[in-house]
Amino acid sequence: MSIKHTLLAGAALSLLVSNAYATEPEDCPPGEGGEQVLNVHTRQIQFGETHAREVIEAFEVGHAYGAAIGAGNLVTASAPQVDADSEQYLKASVSATAEGWIAFADGQVGLSATAAGNGITTAAVNGDLDLRSYQFAREHISVDATTRGLVKEADSVVASATTSVNAVQASAAHGDLYARSSQHSGASAEALTDIDVWSADTYAVAASTAAGNSAAYAVAYGDADIGVHQVQYGDAIAATTDLNVGAAQTAFASASAAANTLALDGSHGDARAQIGQQNTSDVAANSYLFVGDAIAGDAASVAMGVGNSAALFAYAGSMNAGLSQENFGAVNVASYLYGEVGGVASNAATAIGNAANFAVCANCGDATLTGQVTQYNAGPVHAFAGVNTHAAGHIVNTATAIGNTATFSMTQNGGSNH
Repeated sequence: MSIKHTLLAGAALSLLVSNAYATEPEDCPPGEGGEQVLNVHTRQIQFGETHAREVIEAFEVGHAYGAAIGAGNLVTASAPQVDADSEQYLKASVSATAEGWIAFADGQVGLSATAAGNGITTAAVNGDLDLRSYQFAREHISVDATTRGLVKEADSVVASATTSVNAVQASAAHGDLYARSSQHSGASAEALTDIDVWSADTYAVAASTAAGNSAAYAVAYGDADIGVHQVQYGDAIAATTDLNVGAAQTAFASASAAANTLALDGSHGDARAQIGQQNTSDVAANSYLFVGDAIAGDAASVAMGVGNSAALFAYAGSMNAGLSQENFGAVNVASYLYGEVGGVASNAATAIGNAANFAVCANCGDATLTGQVTQYNAGPVHAFAGVNTHAAGHIVNTATAIGNTATFSMTQNGGSNH
């Protein structure tokens, strides 16, 4: 049989199979829905470099949206109940570049670049989530995202660059969440957003976010039990935003960089966590906002850098968490705002070696918060915030540098519906 006949036979078979399943599915009788469980084991190894690049060049358009996405290894698993086991190994660099060179846009111009080394996303609805994950990125590679461009005239402009070496996201609703995650990164990560906007009728926004290891967990109407170990030892984690705006109603620039981050959001259930974070990479976040003399409203520049960060929250439940944080890398953060602003000129730079935040909202019930935290910071922590303007309605300028910070809070709030 020839290749052509083989393809035709395959197409005919696919049509017969699709027609067999084309009938409208019937609703399950009440109480007879059965149990749906997704059991999955994945092992991914990426050896070759990955690069995505998009370019828009236009003289006159309505709206313009460009996105570049580069990734090494990705896993997505969702079902009523999930049991997942994942291993991911990144052995080569990943990058994404988004460019936009636009003269006139009647509507919005949106540009985004996203680079991910290893990523796993799992979700369970009306069932339990059981996740075991291991992510590794070797030394002397990088995960970079870059967004750059020029917009002469537009209604609004939004530009962003986001990068992460290892990332875990897991959520469960009406079920328990059990997760054990280990993340090791010897890679560097850099996010850069560099945008010039001559004139925007409403607003211009630019943001850059860089992360080494990140883990985020959420559970609603169920208990959470997580164990996480994060180690970042690449050269640097850096985020830089450079936004130049000639005229706009408002303008906002931000840069955020973190070596290790963890977040747990629990609702209507108890939360248990054991977390270890170690970082030897330098962390840098720099935000530059240059505005002309035609910013009628507010303008703000914000930069945030942290070696290790853990934020845990429980609503209508108790929390028992242990946390160990060690930071040996330098954390350097700077935010600059230049130009005339008709409204409020806000500028803030925050640099932290280790940060921990434990919070419980009892919702007018019984709840306890038990936290054990050990923090060690040996890296220098520097923050600089500078405003240079000929005229502004108001100026708010803040620079904050902290070696170690831990916050514990309990509240009662019967009116909340988290």
